[in-house]
Amino acid sequence: MNERLRRSFPSTTRDWLRFATIFAVLLVSLALGYRARPNQMILIMMAVAGIPIVLLLLRWPWLGILGVLGTGIFVDYLGPGGLNATVLLVILLVGLWVSDLFIFQANPQFVASATLPPLYGLIVLATLAFAMGQFPWFRYAQSAPLDAQAGGYAIYVLSFLAFILVANQIKELRHLEWITWGFVGIAAVNIVGLIIPTVRTIVSAAAGTIGSVFWIWAIAMIYGQALFNDEIKMKWRAALLAVVVAALFFLFILKFDNKSGWVPIVLVLWVITALRSWKLGLTATIVGLLGLLVVLPDVLDTEGYSLSTRLEILPVLWQIILANPLFGVGFGNYYFYAQLFSVRGWYVTINSHNNYVDVVAQIGLLGIGFFLWFLGQVALLAWSLRTRVHSGFEKAYVNASLGGLAGMVLVMGLGDWVLPFVYNIGLSGFRSSVMGWVFLGGLVVLENLVKDREPA
Repeated sequence: MNERLRRSFPSTTRDWLRFATIFAVLLVSLALGYRARPNQMILIMMAVAGIPIVLLLLRWPWLGILGVLGTGIFVDYLGPGGLNATVLLVILLVGLWVSDLFIFQANPQFVASATLPPLYGLIVLATLAFAMGQFPWFRYAQSAPLDAQAGGYAIYVLSFLAFILVANQIKELRHLEWITWGFVGIAAVNIVGLIIPTVRTIVSAAAGTIGSVFWIWAIAMIYGQALFNDEIKMKWRAALLAVVVAALFFLFILKFDNKSGWVPIVLVLWVITALRSWKLGLTATIVGLLGLLVVLPDVLDTEGYSLSTRLEILPVLWQIILANPLFGVGFGNYYFYAQLFSVRGWYVTINSHNNYVDVVAQIGLLGIGFFLWFLGQVALLAWSLRTRVHSGFEKAYVNASLGGLAGMVLVMGLGDWVLPFVYNIGLSGFRSSVMGWVFLGGLVVLENLVKDREPA
């Protein structure tokens, strides 16, 4: 236990805790030796082995946040319902942070930022929507099972908490740098591996996720550092640009059919380029429009059916939303309620493939109002920080975050990538979606570091 935690306990309390811990270990050891099965012993041994990890995360929370990004890319384990290592690690980090706040700190304090009140409101609304989801809003339709509703609720709340966690736990610029460069490194390994035929299969099998949000933030952070960070050598900036080119080759040549992969990336690159120079931005606009004329016929041809069906289910979803417009019908329920309505003569389960519609259906018009409030506050914060940060890394981070935010806003309309829908991308998609919440939370870290530097 580190010095800060040790000072928070009176000596008598520490003595009692030490005695209780020793007694509990002896008691559990005796019981296990007498009754435990081999598989139970393995679980206990894993739990004991995890104690040093917990202590490490208490001492250096930034390692846990980097671990969230790393497990999202390279840990492909899926448990029941899509439960994965990234979800479990976020739960652990939030639990450790809350324990530190209310057990070990005499005066718990939260960082101040205009981005946080809408998130607190969203957590409350999500909790209320989860309760609302237990009511039978449509008499002749089944509701989503409780475990599915809990999964949808967890995706929302853990996403919001990931942002809040980063904002509160990262106190030093170097830790934010280590998280960012660590992510850049592991993302670059993943990207380069995917374009090399001899290792593509291995990388694809090892990769936990290569969802749209991963591509948005990998390219935003790599491209942003290459364009704005004048404190790194030119050869390394060139290497970063080479990784971006590799990513574009993968998305445009090898995975062109995945429109949710490359469409938001075009916007990310344009935003960051325009922020670097309006002349470059104007050139990129012209090139982009010419490129659009080339690819638009193919996009409309391949995505026409998908677009038409998505538009046709909107009236059905609106009828479901009207059952409880302010607070929503709960998590996952609209998937089953849709069977009461006809879509092209079919009565089937559906999902919207649109995060904005998902938010309205699941946590109501109040939910989408708070969510748009949050996005607006993040955009305002990032824009204001552009003229207040100093170092090359800080400038790159802020401008990359504006590009990443733009990509997220766009991709939310193309699918449930940012807040995965439990019956589509689901909990497994959280491995990718959490990356956006982590990096946007880093803007609050910079906000408070800048406040400390500025004269009162």
